[in-house]
Amino acid sequence: MSLDQQKQEKFDPYHTWLGIAPEEQPANYYRLLGLRLFEDNPTVIENLADQRMGHIRTFQTGPHSKESQQLLNELAAAKLCLLNPTKKAAYDAQLRQKLEAQKKIEKPAEALPPPVPWSGSSSEMAGKSSPPKGPPPLPPLGAEDRTATDRSVPLSISAEGRKTIQTPAQVAVWTYAHYIGVAVLSVLILLLVFLMIRSWLSGTTEIAKASKTGQKTSAKEFQDKPSGQKMKSPSPKLPAPSSESSLPDSTEETQPEEPSFYSVKPEVHTGHSEFIRSVAFSPDGQWVLTGSGDFTAKLWDRHSGTELRTFWGHTGPVRSVAFSPDGRWVITGSEDRTAKLWEAATGKLLRTFRGHRDMVWAVTFSADGRWLLTGSLDGTAQLWEAASGRSLQTFQGHSGSVYAVALDPKGRWALTASRDQTAQLWDVQTGQRIRTFSGHTAPVWAAAFSPDGRWVLTGGWDKTAKLWETHTAKQVHSFQGHTDWVLGVAFRPDGRWIATCSRDHTVKLWDAETGQLIRTLQGHTHWVEAVAWSLDGRWVLAGGYDKTANLWEAETGKLVQTFCSYTDSVMAAAFSPDGRWFATGTKDARLRLWDSFSGRLLHTYPGHSGPIEAVAFSPDGKYLLTGSWDRTAKLWSTSPFETDRPQLRSFRGHTDWVNSVAFSPDGRQALTGSLDQTAKLWDVATGNLLHTFRGHTELIRSVAFSPDGRRVLTGAHDNTAKLWDVQTGQLLRTFQGHFHWVRTAVFNKDGRWILTSSWDQTAKLWETDTGNLIRTFQGHRGPVESGLFSPNEHWVLTASRDATARLWDRQTGVLLRVFRGHTSELLCTAFTPDGARMVTASTDGSCRLWDLATGWELAQFWHLSEDRWVVMLPDGYFAYDGSPETLAMVRHRDRTTGRLLSEEESQRFHRPDQVSKALVPPTQNPKSKE
Repeated sequence: MSLDQQKQEKFDPYHTWLGIAPEEQPANYYRLLGLRLFEDNPTVIENLADQRMGHIRTFQTGPHSKESQQLLNELAAAKLCLLNPTKKAAYDAQLRQKLEAQKKIEKPAEALPPPVPWSGSSSEMAGKSSPPKGPPPLPPLGAEDRTATDRSVPLSISAEGRKTIQTPAQVAVWTYAHYIGVAVLSVLILLLVFLMIRSWLSGTTEIAKASKTGQKTSAKEFQDKPSGQKMKSPSPKLPAPSSESSLPDSTEETQPEEPSFYSVKPEVHTGHSEFIRSVAFSPDGQWVLTGSGDFTAKLWDRHSGTELRTFWGHTGPVRSVAFSPDGRWVITGSEDRTAKLWEAATGKLLRTFRGHRDMVWAVTFSADGRWLLTGSLDGTAQLWEAASGRSLQTFQGHSGSVYAVALDPKGRWALTASRDQTAQLWDVQTGQRIRTFSGHTAPVWAAAFSPDGRWVLTGGWDKTAKLWETHTAKQVHSFQGHTDWVLGVAFRPDGRWIATCSRDHTVKLWDAETGQLIRTLQGHTHWVEAVAWSLDGRWVLAGGYDKTANLWEAETGKLVQTFCSYTDSVMAAAFSPDGRWFATGTKDARLRLWDSFSGRLLHTYPGHSGPIEAVAFSPDGKYLLTGSWDRTAKLWSTSPFETDRPQLRSFRGHTDWVNSVAFSPDGRQALTGSLDQTAKLWDVATGNLLHTFRGHTELIRSVAFSPDGRRVLTGAHDNTAKLWDVQTGQLLRTFQGHFHWVRTAVFNKDGRWILTSSWDQTAKLWETDTGNLIRTFQGHRGPVESGLFSPNEHWVLTASRDATARLWDRQTGVLLRVFRGHTSELLCTAFTPDGARMVTASTDGSCRLWDLATGWELAQFWHLSEDRWVVMLPDGYFAYDGSPETLAMVRHRDRTTGRLLSEEESQRFHRPDQVSKALVPPTQNPKSKE
């Protein structure tokens, strides 16, 4: 047996991942979830269960994915039991009885039962040539997940563990064996000491070499510092791309002949897929940091514009970013109510700061790196100790959200800017407010200290920036020239110039002493929300809603670099009736047709002049129907022989965006829904308008035909869904119960039920004929954008802006699966016709294919500009369009060391054959039938 196989067999997920020692196994439900015994607060139970399950999900794509899934099943069973009052009462009674029984048994230490081994053979755990089989299929309707039932209460002591009376002869034999054991143990200890001394002596040479090269302090060293200690360092620079991509001296061990499954993490460096909300320079000016609405922060090379690293982990848009003064750490603030501290060189998450009750809108470091200041929409700012994560001070006094924060260079004062139209100065030590800067006539969005702390700069929605004297709060200058809100302000490091950015798409440079405009920097095509100076004052950086960050030379105003996005939001997706193709509609106004068996992009259809928000296949798969922000719906042919003129017809008549479309069951009619509060029925063959459905008081977001084609269903932003008669246009019924916008409304196969999804974070199941509410599916932490019945109608699938899709049992409402992987909001989902797989579409620019039974991600489909594309598997294999520009964006990172592989190393994973092999369903694979 190989060493790897031995390690695999000895792996204990309970101990390694959850800290449950072997002697505590099998753990009861409370120990499994990290709860105190008999905890009765359902909120505490749910929160800790979600934390544990979220932690275990991070191992789903690693070498122990099978153990991860089995442990997830046990955690889910424990959560469901403890959140059900009836089941919890029965379980608690059983647990108390067994615990009492154990107390009565005098148990010697050596009689502890051995830990229960992990189920599954060693050969299954050691295999690496192909993805493991995964957990069993989803439970049938009405079945309960009993995976963890037998592991819920500690086993009773076996008979071998009870005390027995020993004879003198037995004692003598035991004593003799004891002396021999002690002698052998002593020899082993001496040998171990000798080996340790030898290793230490040989290691001193390596340590000396490392010290000469100025080796960096590790993240663990940072974490082990005592509270209050300064984060001092020799201020090392971030590694250049070449150092990260360089090959080791010997590639024999690190690069096997055939890449092992999940040994690398694939990455597509496409830039941000959503608005850039914040920007920062590294202290040495070599690196650029951006935070985005796609839930990530990214690190870029200033000179080449190359994306170097992505900081993954937030579950909401990243609103603010900052470097530590020595450049070693990065802080990010997010709408998920947290701030996170990262190691800049590796992207490793070091600490999460929790405490705000609403979105964290702003973050900054103190000049010595000891403190962090965060501002939140909860109306407060908080001061934290960076080394320990301890909250030191809360600044409370604004009557509105806090949009910006700053610390003066000497660490004496904190500055906050708020929606209440003021900026306020606070004493850091006492938390007391010192003075208020009043003068803006609208919310104050941005604030900064001058490098010497003598001046305060603010920017607001009143289209002005203002300069104030710090000690007196006297207004010195009002910078007027922007034609829209001022969203960002920054002092040049020498204090002589200031930069402002605005919703008017420009950045302006001003003389701080005279208040005169020096120049206007242009290049953005949308709102500019963030601006920053390099430490040497030569460069100005700004980021905006056009998903780009621009770099200008300050003295000349020359645009020298753009850090841009190469993808766009996927807003709609649909499978063909045979499952062979799927189509996507994207924000770049293009319809794309993909081969779901090979991953290839088959065709791109230009024609719309606005984002495509709705896509549907005709029942025979020959046509596609799209709805767009250009106020039209279009009919397309899917025939490969009509690629030159695929657009067959355009349906015009709506006066606002068309964001939902559907074919009738016979394919002869088309239905469209629009922001103009109407739904329209069209004849597909002629394009004639047949009927207009009016009655909603807000924009319509969803349309659907009943299975018999006699009724129409619409969902709208008036928080309702409505049922209509197709022939007469008469309103038959209104479904009311959501307290926020209804985003989708669909029928099941026989039309008996209706499923609606809403921004109230729920989906609801209704009885069609009566309008009665049957069930509510609740658990998402963001608006639910999409809801579907599975083809077998046993399950309900929802997709949310919390970046997850969730699978529910239709009959019981129990959550069965959570699909995580997207880095931004999910907008749409679709099932394959056989219900074995599903695809999700996201604002992160990708579509992802999932296996429904296991919950595993099978592939990522990335559209780039025009006809460029990439499809990637979780094990690193990929296929692409063949262009060198696309290949340069595909990189791989070693999962063990975190090292980014070079382009040459990444190219080894270019295996279209492996991609096709993984994507072809077993039912379509001739070899599987053999």
